[in-house]
Amino acid sequence: MGVELSILNLHLLVPPSPLTDSMFILWDETGNKIQDEYPPEERKNLLEVEEVSLDFDRGRVVASVEALGSGKVLDIQELGDNHYKVLDIRTSGGHSYIVRIASVRGVIDVAQLPEKLRRECEMMNWVASASTITIPKLYCSVLEATRPYMVSSKCEGTNLADSFGALSSEAKSRNISMYAEWAIQMFRTASPQKIGSVDTFTGSGARNMRSKLPSIGPMLVGDGTQRPNGPFGSIAEYFSWLVLRKLNIARTNQTSYIKECEQVLSQLETFLLQACKRFGPSFLRTVPCHEDLVAHNVFCDQTGSITGIIDWEFHSVKPALLAVSYPSWITYSGFDSPQFCIKNPTFDRFWFASPAEAADLRKHYDSIVRKKDLDYYRMLKDDDAEVCRQIEKWLRDDSLDPGFGYFQEWFKTVKDS
Repeated sequence: MGVELSILNLHLLVPPSPLTDSMFILWDETGNKIQDEYPPEERKNLLEVEEVSLDFDRGRVVASVEALGSGKVLDIQELGDNHYKVLDIRTSGGHSYIVRIASVRGVIDVAQLPEKLRRECEMMNWVASASTITIPKLYCSVLEATRPYMVSSKCEGTNLADSFGALSSEAKSRNISMYAEWAIQMFRTASPQKIGSVDTFTGSGARNMRSKLPSIGPMLVGDGTQRPNGPFGSIAEYFSWLVLRKLNIARTNQTSYIKECEQVLSQLETFLLQACKRFGPSFLRTVPCHEDLVAHNVFCDQTGSITGIIDWEFHSVKPALLAVSYPSWITYSGFDSPQFCIKNPTFDRFWFASPAEAADLRKHYDSIVRKKDLDYYRMLKDDDAEVCRQIEKWLRDDSLDPGFGYFQEWFKTVKDS
């Protein structure tokens, strides 16, 4: 999957200096290998900053962490600030915690923030009880704060987006193998047969927690300004709602193209409703899905083993045919291809593996899932299912595609094939 970066120093082509801990390797859309170092970061200890200058309740966050019994908070570092402000907090007991604080920046309905964070916590509890997938341990959540937050453990290892390109071939294969194991666990997880996102999970403390199922609520998509009334009963309902959502967004930010957008979406909905008729029950049964499983949300060690998956806020429960996938960091197809990815004038697009290496790793993934779960493999390789996955990806993406030009170019290849 392509990654958007705004880094000034992405001009060094291979071969540069030997690898260092701060070095990354990426590939651009023409297949050139780019190797460079991240600029040094100087982070302040936010305990030493005047609280009035902070945009979160430091006292309350510190109290939540110290209540866990691992000593006094000694250091607070800000790791990022996007959908969530992410803090790395170190205590006198030698523990490190991650605090994710909901961001109000660009949020239309602030009242939705507590529910969104609560439902992410419910999903994390379900995944932790129903699988062996390594995710952060959730210690507590504070929903009544002005900016709700959660406190969790810190993943070991490094962010995959920073490290995958520099891994050895053996480590990359191990990484893909481990992803396959976890993807099949999700694929086999018993789920309520509705399409949406987790609302509540009450399995905690049960004798056999893996037999417990969550309740499913409305789908969590995008900024939440357009929200379905409840879970969908069929894939046709789900696609029809995604089409309507895309149309409503176009009516806001593509007024000069609206006639063309309306025509494209009308034809697309007809195509989807017809395509969905050919899928049988095994393809349509619902399974849990992360929905944002990009390299930035995965951690690994030097052997390539995955040490944690984070950021479950956009999770879903949806038809299995839409949930199967290759790891996003080795994909070059559809809207992850240099040809059809939506271009952003502000950011350049980069990939985590070369086209040839990514193709070899996808073959490795094929061989693993074919041995472990033939149903998963069949859905992964089914051409009609792949078309539906690409369409769903585009419908859920809020990136500006003027007149739906990129989509129309890609869809023409589908109709011509």
